[in-house]
Amino acid sequence: MICGGVEYKLSLLSYPRSGSNWLSYCIECLSEMQIGGSLTGFLSIGNKITKSHGNTKSWWKDFILCKDSLILMVRNYKECVVRNCDGDLAKVFSDLQGGLPLKTGIEKTDYISILKLFEYTKEKKHLIYYEDLVQNPYQELSRLVKFLEQFGGNKGNITSFMKQYEQHRKTSLELYGKKIDKPRTNGTRNELLFHSKKLTKETKLKIDDHLIKRFPNIYNKYLKRYGENDT
Repeated sequence: MICGGVEYKLSLLSYPRSGSNWLSYCIECLSEMQIGGSLTGFLSIGNKITKSHGNTKSWWKDFILCKDSLILMVRNYKECVVRNCDGDLAKVFSDLQGGLPLKTGIEKTDYISILKLFEYTKEKKHLIYYEDLVQNPYQELSRLVKFLEQFGGNKGNITSFMKQYEQHRKTSLELYGKKIDKPRTNGTRNELLFHSKKLTKETKLKIDDHLIKRFPNIYNKYLKRYGENDT
């Protein structure tokens, strides 16, 4: 596939603040497939992955062309959307509208639209939840490496990677910190919730209800695990 004049093997898509920089780091270390906006600096000729948060003017044009092979990173919407919108509930609900058009394209997308794109992808695709990656890294990275092998990714030594897991996390945060003022996502196996704790129970249920009523299929298939009544 070709996007913006560059040949890519597949696409990595996520909503902002979903932990995709850590996932990108893992992919590059374990498969030596280069990510757009490389963190580790690996260069693997012919094995490239384009990455987007779906919030730029050109993202839809690029991904409608590249969506035959896709990795989707999903995180609790009450964490990443609330954080990305700085706790502004009006913006939170705006980013949960699912306004993705199938033909015309848009300049900005939202959390639900990204899930819709994954749903529309008919070919090779891989879903990974941020929470699963943090809590069960060996299992999730093993699944990911197996998926990447079909695109020419090297079969990385996961055992070796896991022995140095904490050092890898530290390194990825340091590399990420060079791109922005400071790393934004620093979840641990025992602490996955932070921003959602600032919301009242009533507000969290209201957000859940909005998704359940407007996007029941998407919610039940991908997001039910995050519901207040399902945790």
